[in-house]
Amino acid sequence: MLWLLKSRLFPDRRFDELQPCWGGLLFVFLPLSAYYVAPYLLISTHATLPPPLIGVVVSGYTLGIFLHYVSDAQKYFMLQAWKGLITGGLFSRTRNPNYLGEILICSAYAAMTLHWLPWLILAAWMGGLFVRNMMAKVRSLARYQEFASYKQRTGLLLP
Repeated sequence: MLWLLKSRLFPDRRFDELQPCWGGLLFVFLPLSAYYVAPYLLISTHATLPPPLIGVVVSGYTLGIFLHYVSDAQKYFMLQAWKGLITGGLFSRTRNPNYLGEILICSAYAAMTLHWLPWLILAAWMGGLFVRNMMAKVRSLARYQEFASYKQRTGLLLP
């Protein structure tokens, strides 16, 4: 529901780009279908979480949802008003608060399963998708004169 609301209120223009069918299958459908591994394991194994882990999972998930959606909204609305390097708000300490949020969300799901497979999938996403996109973003933002000082005071992923 949140993703549908986000796509209506502050859409990501990358999802508007037409992709060939084979590309959509290999690079969108298959990787995203891996999201269902953690819920499947959680349901099929009847995992029982200790209360402290439940607290960590709920806290991490909540923080992840906040970082992911609020940073995407900030980026979308800031770029509507002004084209330039965004250095304030959630972007004042990390250059990728949205990816940090996604990682926290996926980590919460992985932790709930008490299984190694969702962690392996998350590691593959981080190496194959998140890091690649973050490095492309660094190359794109390097065109701004103030990027060098911004890069020095912010982390790529962690504040």
